[in-house]
Amino acid sequence: TAYSREKLLAAKEIAEAEGFEMVHAIVDSLWIRKPGTTEQEYEALTAKISEICEIPIAFEGIYRWILFVPSKSDPKLGVPNRYVGPFRSGESKIRGIEARRSDTPPFIRRAQMEMLRVLSAARNRREYEALLPKVLEIFEGYRERLRSGRIPFTELAISKSISQSPEQYQKESVTAIVAKELVGRGVHLSPGQSIAYVITDHKARVKSDRARALGFIDGTWGYDLEKYEDLLDQATRVFLLEGHGSKAT
Repeated sequence: TAYSREKLLAAKEIAEAEGFEMVHAIVDSLWIRKPGTTEQEYEALTAKISEICEIPIAFEGIYRWILFVPSKSDPKLGVPNRYVGPFRSGESKIRGIEARRSDTPPFIRRAQMEMLRVLSAARNRREYEALLPKVLEIFEGYRERLRSGRIPFTELAISKSISQSPEQYQKESVTAIVAKELVGRGVHLSPGQSIAYVITDHKARVKSDRARALGFIDGTWGYDLEKYEDLLDQATRVFLLEGHGSKAT
């Protein structure tokens, strides 16, 4: 960690000496900017940093824009490992947001990716903010589909890996509830295995009614509209620059 910090600070100083502004950095990555800079100039800086720091680095590309998702505890601070942005090539890079996570329901992932495709057309902050009403239209469309009650369970399935044998769980988390349901149905589970479930009523007094394993849920059950609306809302808020007062409601 100390070695990484030393190299990162050295790279920062080299970039700033060349007139670049430091935007963000984590263990192995550095985001910098300098208006009007070409790819060739970034490549030259990369070579200089590699030579002085004696560590190979690569120039990944120039973003049209990049958004570091704000911390829930302090909206003015970005979470280091949660960011999203499109390169000039049109390809987008996403880290840590819902569309990237394996436990995100397909329905929510598809909504967030649709929002990102709209925003990827923006070339700067002004154009980004001008596209936010379209993002909210997408949000409203997906929310209405949820409220119709006709979303297939497979589209709402949440996948989680169990960290221990079902009988070892002490707290009645949703994952533990579903794991124990599966064991009761004769399914053998081992630590590390993935299970999929649908949230049926996250406030149910009878804990076993809070979720059902995907493979065994039938038409007598419905999905928890409030919970899935909340997941959709969270996926939308990633893009809304909430530190500036935008809301997904």
